Amino acid sequence: MCVCVCVPRYRGIWSEEEGFDVDEPIRWNNIVVFEWHARGTDFDETALVKPRCDSAVARRVPLPSSWRTALRCLRLDDLATRCAARAQEGGIQDALCIVLGQPKESPLPEPGATLLPGAVAILGQRIEHLLCAHVEGNLWLCHRGSFHEETQLHEDDPFEYTALVEKNLARDALTGPAG
Repeated sequence: MCVCVCVPRYRGIWSEEEGFDVDEPIRWNNIVVFEWHARGTDFDETALVKPRCDSAVARRVPLPSSWRTALRCLRLDDLATRCAARAQEGGIQDALCIVLGQPKESPLPEPGATLLPGAVAILGQRIEHLLCAHVEGNLWLCHRGSFHEETQLHEDDPFEYTALVEKNLARDALTGPAG
């Protein structure tokens, strides 16, 4: 799917009574109106945003709030398509990846937090692992990231499921890797 999001177009100063007026002089504290336009295979959308002038200058013109989640999800569909293509190249002819949903955003644990999904634990030879899911007791599913050539994070799939490992946090934090 190809998506084209155009540059926002200035429409004027906002007024509750008159809508927007392109001829009105701009002041820092005015509410200004910009029009966004997005076009893709199955849609053609236009939306207005109304930031304060000083905010638009300092932080840029915001996307319409209803578009933010949709644009993030488009990237997931692209990722699913690339993953299916990679599986097909690997010999799985009928591979199909479909995005079934997306979790709501949740805050990361505070630095130094322990034993919460999303926290980082230093295990083994001082390697950071992301705590993904508690199994039971001291056992957790952890991930250290997926890398190319041991040093470059994998761009398409930085958290390949095959790199998930079960770790005993009490044992591995104190003694390093077994063997």
